[in-house]
Amino acid sequence: MFRHRSLFAVAIAGALLAACQHAPAPAKQSSDDTDVLEQAMAKEVKTHGKYAPSAAFKAKADELGLRMMERILSKCVDATGAESIGACYHERMLQGFDTDGTIKSHCPQRDDLEADMKCIVLGGIGHELATKMGKNAPTSFDWSDPETSANKVAMAFVLQQVRDCLSNGAASDPKDCVTARFTKALDLTSSDLEPCNALIDEDFKYGQCIGEAFSYKYMSTAIARM
Repeated sequence: MFRHRSLFAVAIAGALLAACQHAPAPAKQSSDDTDVLEQAMAKEVKTHGKYAPSAAFKAKADELGLRMMERILSKCVDATGAESIGACYHERMLQGFDTDGTIKSHCPQRDDLEADMKCIVLGGIGHELATKMGKNAPTSFDWSDPETSANKVAMAFVLQQVRDCLSNGAASDPKDCVTARFTKALDLTSSDLEPCNALIDEDFKYGQCIGEAFSYKYMSTAIARM
């Protein structure tokens, strides 16, 4: 079964929060400056190693997986046979995660339940992030590899926020600017971010926690619709 906590692989904001502390603040952002940001982010990711959920959200990730399975099983209890069960699972997942028909058009039902769920869940969160980027959203989302594509969209989203802060003269305290832009763009409230308060002095972990807060809120909302 697909482990739902892998959704939090999109929570890469911490790399940029740490990296932007040392990034240049030109009057006009150039491709060279973007390279500096991307290199700094790659260095932070390498330094911190493989993603692991923060303590604040580890239990929440497990809880989400259980809640999702409870919702699906309660709705599909009368389904019999592998084909009927698979169809019911697919329908319930779309009910929760597809709000405008985009996911349905890209994620036909698959025999592999894990692949089906990855397309719907990770494709859905990648699409959600892309819509928040407006005209700057990547146009080449690869629905055949939704996990990689969701990570690319997340990276593009974070870079967009950092570039805007640096180009607008916020380099004296870029962390505050980037954090404010993240929370506004992702529609996060102070209550959503409360679990992250203990990490506020740790740039990488705090940024990661912001990403986790968004992922948790997105998942919770979708599961409630299932």
